[in-house]
Amino acid sequence: MISFSQIEIPLSIGLGGGIDIISNKDLAASPLTYNGFGLPIGINGFKTSSKWINHFETRLILPVVTNNYLLSTNSKTNIIDWAKVDLSYRLLRQIGKDSNNFLGGEITSNFFYREYDFLDGYGWEFQNSLNLNYARTILINSKSFILPQVSVPLVGYINRKPSLTFDEVFLDDLNNNGAASLLKYGEWRVPFYNWIAIKLDLLYSLKLSDRFNLQAQIGCNYYSIGFPEKVQNINFPIRCYINYQF
Repeated sequence: MISFSQIEIPLSIGLGGGIDIISNKDLAASPLTYNGFGLPIGINGFKTSSKWINHFETRLILPVVTNNYLLSTNSKTNIIDWAKVDLSYRLLRQIGKDSNNFLGGEITSNFFYREYDFLDGYGWEFQNSLNLNYARTILINSKSFILPQVSVPLVGYINRKPSLTFDEVFLDDLNNNGAASLLKYGEWRVPFYNWIAIKLDLLYSLKLSDRFNLQAQIGCNYYSIGFPEKVQNINFPIRCYINYQF
């Protein structure tokens, strides 16, 4: 069998999309769980060598491009306006005698914003973290492989809206000092200090030609934040990219 270390993929950049299945429960707004989905558009960057894996990805779900859909509860309440932005960069290095094992780090930034129209209120989580990643490559043939990965945070900066409605102090900061002033509402956290997060991901890569390859991914992401009120979120991102190799 050909080892993965013998397969090198030059830098490739791709465009694509998919579906992001979401389940969110924010006690600041409601004891109910909101479920639904969006259709993210994304950019993907990927490169491998005998020792390294570089992987960049950004996914956007924005009302301005109308790729967000209703988040609903069993009681028929809905969230119509919401947005979700996910960015990540992973750098992994081959470890040990087995050339298929990789260990490294990941920088992530995730923003999930919701407008509760029936309550005239808002909520969001803005998470930025440094993660530890493990991946193992599994070769299918000379043109394709799969790459399962697991990522857990080491430290994070969590910006969570402190209340459902905007108070005068918050509005004064926003109007007079700009969006940068909102950073003061964030806190540095380590796992299990009112914050838990984990990411699982499975990437499939197929070489289509000398210049193009297909990358399909499915994941499961979970986080729970315990301040000031608890919020739990789980989502299953499914996406597909067509990458051009330089």
